[in-house]
Amino acid sequence: MLSYLAAFTGRSANLTRLSDALRKYPLSIQLIHELLIQMLREITDKGRGYELAVNASLKKLLYTLIQIDDEQIIEPMDHQLALKLRPALAYIEQLLESPCQITDISSKLNYNSSYFAKLFKKGMGMTFTSYVQMRRMKRAEQLLLTETWSVTEISGRVGFTSPAQFYQLFKRHFGCSPRQFVERRNLQKM
Repeated sequence: MLSYLAAFTGRSANLTRLSDALRKYPLSIQLIHELLIQMLREITDKGRGYELAVNASLKKLLYTLIQIDDEQIIEPMDHQLALKLRPALAYIEQLLESPCQITDISSKLNYNSSYFAKLFKKGMGMTFTSYVQMRRMKRAEQLLLTETWSVTEISGRVGFTSPAQFYQLFKRHFGCSPRQFVERRNLQKM
């Protein structure tokens, strides 16, 4: 899946064109909708092995998008580049709760920081910092929807030492405060 990650993140993502292509395939839209509902249900219920179910659904969703991609909008990353970035992305996921600096990751992988920064941007279509912030916001979104923790607790769980900094970035990313985000989602469930 890593080879296709950049196609859905950063500046290289052309989701508008992909959305236009998807409109030609109503059955695929229905399948994608069902997969998203299934993944949400699995994440919310957190049954034993739910991570495997979500992973399988995500792969099916990606495969469906690739199948309908007549214009080849979704371009895979170079295989060698994906192999180089895989450990870095794993480290980032492990470090979401703590400070995550490019110098730390690049030294763990025995890369020069500036070389690694260029490598990361080439592969992921965004800077290291932007990617870490995006992952933290996605993790915060998941926690807000599935946990009953306070916003301060969630900000700490996604690596922010300042709840105000978390609040500001969340508002920039989602266009609303964390509380408003939860309230909107709860209204949508009704």
